[in-house]
Amino acid sequence: MTVSGTVKDDAGANLPGVNVVVKGTTMGTTTDFDGKYSISVSSDATLVFTFIGFESKELVLNAAQKSLSVELEPASSLGQEQ
Repeated sequence: MTVSGTVKDDAGANLPGVNVVVKGTTMGTTTDFDGKYSISVSSDATLVFTFIGFESKELVLNAAQKSLSVELEPASSLGQEQ
């Protein structure tokens, strides 16, 4: 099945260049300029969304899910200088 959607940041802005990978495989894609992606997966796949400066997010699909939009949160600021 094919799943598609949009990846945005916490302010609602589209995120181009986000890596979207099927967990445990090398199958993946990246979001386009508008933050949109489309990927062929099995019905019980887990998608992993990663982007520099943001927390990774893993989402488990269900058999009926054809659309999945995601919001990524900024990474926590560990190691900041004081």
